[in-house]
Amino acid sequence: MKPGLKVFLFLASACAAFAFTLHKMPGLIMSRAMVKMEASGIALHDFTLAPRMTPQTQTVVRPSPDLAYSICLFEFGADLTELDIRIAAYDGMSSVSFFDAKTNNFAVHRVPEG
Repeated sequence: MKPGLKVFLFLASACAAFAFTLHKMPGLIMSRAMVKMEASGIALHDFTLAPRMTPQTQTVVRPSPDLAYSICLFEFGADLTELDIRIAAYDGMSSVSFFDAKTNNFAVHRVPEG
């Protein structure tokens, strides 16, 4: 095999692997997370407060132990075209972040401080 062909095949393989990682892995990761949330009993369209973050409870790398985390599994479809979210009064700063099926953060809403 010619050396130029080997270099071309290597670069083509590297580009294909990069494209796969960039475009397909986020969706695969989020679909696994959704399955895990459903298996954990997290209800669709309902917020669930996560336990306080400690080394024993963390499922992601380095979550802040100073923050309270909640999770809400939602799905837009023919019967759901918008979300109505009500947040309880809180004296400190809080925010709500939304992620799509490919892990893209598409909205963040800061809750006014009380």
